[in-house]
Amino acid sequence: GPSSSSTSDVSNEAAKPLSKTRILNLTVLALSLLCCTFSTLMYTLERRWTLKESIYFTLTTLNTLGMGDITPTTPFTKLLTGFFSITGSLI
Repeated sequence: GPSSSSTSDVSNEAAKPLSKTRILNLTVLALSLLCCTFSTLMYTLERRWTLKESIYFTLTTLNTLGMGDITPTTPFTKLLTGFFSITGSLI
């Protein structure tokens, strides 16, 4: 009947292997989320910024906007910011 063919279509769709483009997109998304999470955590711990400030700074840095209202001051956070700026440009 019609109901059994629609369920087999769903299971056939799930069994298809992922395309290379899909895998690349998922990899970039995973790396972006990992980078944002790590960066936010590091700024929160190192600079004692609030979570909101850390997320804001991370997103403006990764998007290479650099608003200038919050800036890193320690050598470690300057190095971290440089790394994440380059990572944001590559992603």
